[in-house]
Amino acid sequence: MFPIVGRVRDNTYRYDGQEYHLFQHGFARDMEFECISQEPEEIWFRLKATPDTKRNYPFEFQLEIGYRLENDTVRVMWKVTNLEKEKEMHFSIGAHPAFMCPLNEG
Repeated sequence: MFPIVGRVRDNTYRYDGQEYHLFQHGFARDMEFECISQEPEEIWFRLKATPDTKRNYPFEFQLEIGYRLENDTVRVMWKVTNLEKEKEMHFSIGAHPAFMCPLNEG
């Protein structure tokens, strides 16, 4: 869930005098991430701002999500970068991930 968790009233918000539309939980979940690194026990994905995302969220961002296997645990890591240092970037982030993995008897 990025750049919002939940929803904004009427799926509309105003920033810097302009109106934007964001639907429940934002847009990241509906986009394809680029795989930027893959190791046996860790993988990272990246999503960057596009002209389409900027129509709904006027910030130049980079979102990286990593997953690391640590014994019997999956650690989820997020890095959100504001690529426009001159303006403050508002966001929230969250997840309720699901994983598809085959289960073998024993």
